[in-house]
Amino acid sequence: MFMSRMMIAALCLMTCACSGEKTETPTPDDVAALRAQADRLEAQMRQNSQTGPAKASPAKDPVKAEAPKGLPDNAIRLAPSVIMDWTGFNQPMVAATMFVPHGWVAEGGIEWGNDYACTNGYGYKWQSSSPDKLKGVVILPQQKWEWNATGAPMQPGCPVAQISTVEDYITTLVSIVMPDARVLKTYPRPDIERENASVNSQNNTGFQYMKTQLDAGEAIISYTENGVEMRGVVTAAVVYNYIRTGGGQYGPAIESWSGYAVPTFAGFAPAKSFNQSMFEGIRHSFTPDPNWEAAIAGHNATMGRIASKGIMDRAQISRQTYEDIRQISQSAWESQQKSSDIRAREFSEYIRDVETYDDASSMTGRTELNSGYNHAWRMNDGTYVLTDDPSFNPYGALGMDGQELGITR
Repeated sequence: MFMSRMMIAALCLMTCACSGEKTETPTPDDVAALRAQADRLEAQMRQNSQTGPAKASPAKDPVKAEAPKGLPDNAIRLAPSVIMDWTGFNQPMVAATMFVPHGWVAEGGIEWGNDYACTNGYGYKWQSSSPDKLKGVVILPQQKWEWNATGAPMQPGCPVAQISTVEDYITTLVSIVMPDARVLKTYPRPDIERENASVNSQNNTGFQYMKTQLDAGEAIISYTENGVEMRGVVTAAVVYNYIRTGGGQYGPAIESWSGYAVPTFAGFAPAKSFNQSMFEGIRHSFTPDPNWEAAIAGHNATMGRIASKGIMDRAQISRQTYEDIRQISQSAWESQQKSSDIRAREFSEYIRDVETYDDASSMTGRTELNSGYNHAWRMNDGTYVLTDDPSFNPYGALGMDGQELGITR
C-alpha cells in the first residue's frame, strides 16, 4: 500500500499535458518476451562462477552440521535486481541495477508517457518489497516545477509551484502520499550536497544573473498500515535554478525559478524492525547502465532543442528583439540542461557510497557494494552478504559456502 500511494503521489505533482512522439504500446506477447529477457539478465547477474578469491569457507559435512543460525546482527544478504527500460528506445535496455535483500520481489522500471511531460517524457517508477509487503524500497519519478513573478508562459506540461527548499519538497510529497502520516523529523544531507558540489554555479553578465544549487535532505515518517506501526525514510535531492534578466540600466527585471527533484528514494518497515542503515545500504547500491545513460543523454539533448524552439515559436516577438530573446532562451536552456543531466548521471552519484571488491564471478571481475561494512562475502548462490563480524561463517549462518571478497587495490 505504501508503495502504490508513493507512485500515485509522484504523478499528482505533475500535470498530464505532453507534446512529442507517442511510444507504441507493446502487445501481450511482446511484454512476455521482454520480461523473459529481463529474467535472463537477472539470472546472468546471479550466475555462479566456481572461480573466486582464495578465502573460502571450509566445507562442512551436511549430516553433522548444525542447522543454519541465520545472519549475525548488523549483516545483510543482498541479491542483484535489474531496473529495465522496456519501451523508451529501439529495444529494451537495462537502465540500472540495484542490490536488494535476498527474497524481495521487484517490479516496475522506467516509464514513458504523457504524465512525464515536464521531465522529457520518462520517469523512474520502480519498487521492491519483502514477500509480506511490510518492508520495501521505492524509487519515485523525477519531478520539475516552475514559477515566476510575471505570469510569462511556462514550459508546457510543468506545474507551477513555489517549493523552494528540499524540506518543502519532501513534506509536500509525504502530505500527498499519506495525509495521515507524521513527519517525525527532516534534516539536510550535506554529504550528498558535497558529492554533487560540481552542480552548483553562478554566472553574472550584468544583463543576466543565473544561479544553480543542489540541496539534499531526508525525512523520517511514521504511519499505520493495517494496524502495524510503520516507519519510513525519504531521501531527496533538488536542483534549484534562479534566473534574473534585466534590471537597472536594462529596464525592469524579469525573474524566474525552477526546481528539479532527481528520483527520490524511500524505504519503509515496521517500526520495531526499522533499520535505517539497511535502507542506506540499499540506496548506495544503485548502479546505472552506461549504455542507457548514453541513450537517455541523447534523448534529453533532443528534447532540449525542441523545447528551445518552442519558446521562440510561442513568444511571437518582433524581429528587432529576436536576438536578445534567443540569447535569454539559450541561457535558460543551458541552465535547465544542467538539471536534465542530473536525471541519469548525478542521481547515480548522489545515492552511492561504495567500495569496489575483486569478484571473479562478476562479468567485469569486480563488484561494487556498500562501503558501510567491514567484510563482504559472495555466497555460492550468487547473493552477497555484508557484515561487520570478522568471524562470519557462511555455512554456519546460511547453510552454504561462500568466498570472502577482497577490496580492489
